Amino acid sequence: MSVMTERRAARRYDLTLPITIRTAVEKLINRQEGKTRDISTRGLYFVVSEEMAAGSYLDITLTLP
Repeated sequence: MSVMTERRAARRYDLTLPITIRTAVEKLINRQEGKTRDISTRGLYFVVSEEMAAGSYLDITLTLP
């Protein structure tokens, strides 16, 4: 059995924080609530209940404690 090695350049931190995501679809603003799963200096992994289209522009508000 082979061992997988970490290929990410930036360290990821397990951190669950509330987020608000806004997208604009045909001049209507859609707002979703979600939460982060982990964060790094190059991005974040988040979860929302509704599906999003690939390539969508997002406005993300991250609430720090």
